[in-house]
Amino acid sequence: MQYEKRLLISSCLLALALFMGCASRIVMTGKVKPISTQFEKYQYRFTEIGHPSTSSPYLKVLVERQAIDKKVSEKEFRQVRSLSIPGWALTLGTSGALIATGKGQIGEGKVVLGRDLIALGALITPAAYFVAHKKGEPFWEKREDMVAHKYEPLPNRLIDIKIKGTNYSDQIRTNEKGELTLTLSSFVGLYRRATALNISLALADEPTIHETFTIPWPVMAELADNPEYLLGEEGKSKLPPYPETSLKMFPQSGIVPAGGTISFKLSVENRGKGAFYRLLGIMKSQASFLTGKKFYLGKIEPGSKGNFVVSVDVPLKFAGGDVPFEITFSEHNDYIPDPIKGSFYVEPAPRPQLTYSYQIIDDNSGNSVGNGDGKIQKGEAVDLLLTVKNIGTAEAKGVKAKISAPVMRGLEVNIPESDLGTIGPGDFKSIRLTFGAKKTMKGNKIPITLNITEEFWNFSLKRKLSFPLEEAVAPQILTLRREVVVNKQEANIHGGADEGTPVIAKVPQGGILLATGQLGSWFRVELAEGIKGWVKTSDVGIKRVQITDKEADAVVTASKTTVIRVFEQTPPAIAIFSPESDHVSQAAPTIELAGLITDDKSVDRYEIRINGRHVATKSADTKRGVAVVPLPGAEKKFGNRSLRFKETISLDEGLNSIVVLAWDSDGLTAKKEIVVERTKKLPEIWAVVVGISDYMNTRDLNFAANDAQAFYDYLVNHLGVPQDHVQLFLNEQATLGNVKKAIGDDLRKNAGKEDQAIIFFAGHGAVEDDPSSPDGDGLSKYLVLYDTKPDALYSTALAMDEIGRVFGRIQSDRVVYIGDTCYSGGSGGRTILTRPTRATLSEKFLDRLSRGKGRIIITASGANEISLEDPKLHHGIFTYYLLNALKGEADYDGDGFITVDEAYSYLSKVVPQSTGQVQHPVKKGEVEGVVVLGRK
Repeated sequence: MQYEKRLLISSCLLALALFMGCASRIVMTGKVKPISTQFEKYQYRFTEIGHPSTSSPYLKVLVERQAIDKKVSEKEFRQVRSLSIPGWALTLGTSGALIATGKGQIGEGKVVLGRDLIALGALITPAAYFVAHKKGEPFWEKREDMVAHKYEPLPNRLIDIKIKGTNYSDQIRTNEKGELTLTLSSFVGLYRRATALNISLALADEPTIHETFTIPWPVMAELADNPEYLLGEEGKSKLPPYPETSLKMFPQSGIVPAGGTISFKLSVENRGKGAFYRLLGIMKSQASFLTGKKFYLGKIEPGSKGNFVVSVDVPLKFAGGDVPFEITFSEHNDYIPDPIKGSFYVEPAPRPQLTYSYQIIDDNSGNSVGNGDGKIQKGEAVDLLLTVKNIGTAEAKGVKAKISAPVMRGLEVNIPESDLGTIGPGDFKSIRLTFGAKKTMKGNKIPITLNITEEFWNFSLKRKLSFPLEEAVAPQILTLRREVVVNKQEANIHGGADEGTPVIAKVPQGGILLATGQLGSWFRVELAEGIKGWVKTSDVGIKRVQITDKEADAVVTASKTTVIRVFEQTPPAIAIFSPESDHVSQAAPTIELAGLITDDKSVDRYEIRINGRHVATKSADTKRGVAVVPLPGAEKKFGNRSLRFKETISLDEGLNSIVVLAWDSDGLTAKKEIVVERTKKLPEIWAVVVGISDYMNTRDLNFAANDAQAFYDYLVNHLGVPQDHVQLFLNEQATLGNVKKAIGDDLRKNAGKEDQAIIFFAGHGAVEDDPSSPDGDGLSKYLVLYDTKPDALYSTALAMDEIGRVFGRIQSDRVVYIGDTCYSGGSGGRTILTRPTRATLSEKFLDRLSRGKGRIIITASGANEISLEDPKLHHGIFTYYLLNALKGEADYDGDGFITVDEAYSYLSKVVPQSTGQVQHPVKKGEVEGVVVLGRK
C-alpha cells in the first residue's frame, strides 16, 4: 500500500505537469485581408516660411491640409498549443524523486517503480507534445488603422486675422500656393511698447483650427520708431494716381466702452496710372485721445492697395457719447485723397453717483447738546447726521464729506469733515458733523456749505444748506411707547418736529411704526438701523397705547421693510410702456417706443439711441443749443417733473439695443435699455419640385423621387409653404411639357419681385456633342425628364440653357436652383448614364447660368465629380444632408433661420466627409442681403 500511494501521488504530479506544460498561445500568420478605405478627417497646419526681421518685415505663412483615411482590414490568427520545458522538468523530477525513495512491487512481478515512471514519462510526454502542437483552424480579427497622406497647400482659402490684446479682426485669402503674406508695417499702430505682437490666424470656416505667431517686439519697435521707413521713398509719377479710400472700425458696430479699445483700418486703392508717394493720413478730433493719430500708407503702385491699422485706447474717464473725427491726407506730389469723416460712440464706463440725506440730531447723543426736537435753538450744539448713498453702478472710492460756514459771531463748526471711505453701488454710509449756535448769535438762519467728494472719479457735489435758528426752547418732549399705523396714502418722516425740516423717509399706508415721544402735533418715531424722525400725529392712528420692550423691538425691526429712505438728490425714473417687455422679438422693421420719465425735481432732457446711434434728443430747456421740441401730450403737472416720449424706431436686422437716457436739473442721469431682435422673415415662397426615379426610356435611379418628395414635405410641413405654392412632379408626372410649363409659365406668373422662387431637381442629366457650346468643352447639358429619349435630347430633354432663360423670365430677386443631378458622357459621349450615379454641371456653365441679380445655384458636386445615392439613407447623400441643414443643423448663428450661405457651409463640410471626398457641393451666384432657405 505504501508504494501504491506513492504511485498515485506521482501519477497526479505527472498529470499536473502535463497540464501546466501544455500552454495555449495565439500566433499571427501574417496574412492580411483588406476590407475598405474611407476618408476620416483632415488635419491642418500653419507653417511660418518667412521669419520677420527688421530687414524683412513680413510674416509669410503656408497653410496646408492633410487627409487622414481610415483603413479597415482583417488579419489571420491561429491558436497553437505546445508543451513547455517546465512540463519535462516536472516529469523527470518526479520520477527521480520516486527512485530515490525506494523500490516496490506492482502486481506479481518485480518492477522498479522509478524505472517504470521514467519510461512512462519518456513515452507520454513527447506524444502529448506532438498531439497538442497541431495547428487549429484560423480565425480573423478586424482592425482599423489611420493612414495619413502628405500635406497639401490650401489655395484660395479665407483666413481670419486677429491681433491678440486688441479688437482688430480681418480676413485674407491664401494665394494659389496656399501662402499668405502680412506686411507688418501695416500693424505698427497696434503695437504696444516692449510687448510682442501676437497674430492669430484661423480658417474662416473652421475657427477652431488656428495658430498664433509672435512677432518679437524689437522688430515692431524699429518700425514704429522709423516714420521715414513707413512713408517710403520720394518720387514723381508721369501719370496721376487715383484713390479709392475705405475705413473700417473694430468693433464694426462703432460702439466702444470707455476704457476699451477701438481700431481703424484705413485702405487706399490706387486706380490711377501713376503711384502715390509718401501718402499719410492724419486723424483730427475734438477728443484729445484721438487727434494726431497717423496712418502711414507710403508708396502705392497703380493697381495696388495700401493698408494701415491704428488702435486707440479710450480713456476710462471719458464722458461718453458720439466722437466725430476726420482723416485728412498729405502726399508728396499733392495727389491728395478727399477727407474721410466718421464717428463712433463711446459708452460711458460704470461710475459712482453720490446723493445724500441729512438730519439735525440734538438729543444729546454723539456730540450733540439739545432738547431732542430735531431743530436748532440758540445755545445748542447739533450733529448733522449725513447719509451718503452711491446710486451709481461703480464703486465710489475715497469719499469725504465736509461742512463749512461763513465767519459769524456765535456760529462755530466743531467737527467739519469726515472720511466715508469706499461706498459700493447701492450702499450708503452715515457720519456726524458737528456745529453749534451760541446765545450770542444774531439772525434766524444758519448757512452751511456741504461738499461731498470722491477721489478716483474726481466727483464733487457741493450744496448750500440753510437751517432755521429759533430763539425759544421748545416744550418738553412727552415720553411714551406706542404702536402707530399710517392712515393716509403716504406719510412723510421729517428730521425734526417741523414741516420745514427735511423729509428723511416715507412710509406707505398701513405701515406700522414705534412712537417713543410726542411734541405738540408730532410723534417721534424710531426706525430700523437707529434712525429717528418725526411724523405728524394726523398722518397716523394709534394701534396700541402701551407695548413691551420686546414688542417694541419687533415693531422697529419690521419698519425696515416698510420705510423708504429719501435722499435729497435722486436720478430720474424711466418707465417704458411700449413695448411691454425688455426683450422683444419681431420681424417688423420698426418698433414704437413710448414711455414716461419722472423726477423729484425736474426732468431736464432725454436721449434715445439704437446700437449706439442717436435717434432723438428732447428737452424742456430750448436754450441749451440742442435741437429740441416739446413732445405732444407731455405732462406738465409739477412743472417739468414728468415728460412723456413716443418715437418710431427703425431696427437693424438681428439684435438691437435701444437705450433711453434721461437727465434731471441736478445733472443726475438714468438709463433704461430694451433689446429688440428683428428676426429674419421668410418671404412668400413659390417652388417647383421634380424627382424621377422611374424613367420611360433610360436606366432608372433608386431614390431621386424620394428626394423630391422629402423636399416637398419639408417646404409644406416644416416651412408652412401653402400647397398651392408648390408644384410636385414625380416619375411619370415629370414630363418635359409639365416641367417646362411649371417653371417657365407658372413661376413667372406667381413669383413677385419680393417673393422667393425655388427649383429643385433630382434625376438624370445628360450631355451631347455641341461644337457651339460657349463652355469650351464642346458639350450641351440637359436635364433628363421622364419621357426624354436618349437619342433625341435636343427635342425631348430640358436644356440647361433653357433654365438660364427661365431665370431671366422670373421677376423675383431671389431665385434658387438646387440640383441633385448628374450627366454622363463627360468626354463627349451621347449616352445617358452608364451606371446609376448622379453628377453635376461644369463650373464654367454654372457661372454663366447664375449671372444676374439674385440668381443662386447649389449643385450636389463639383465639375467631373459624381453624386452618390446611399441605400441606407434611401436618399441621395446631398439631399439627405441638405434637409438636415435646413431643419437646423446649419443654424450657425443660432437665430433659428438657415440662410443659403449657412446651408452651403454645412454641406461643403459634411458631404465630402460622408463620401470619402468623392463629392463636393458647389454654390454659384450672389444676392443682395440674406436669402433664407430654412427654419428650425
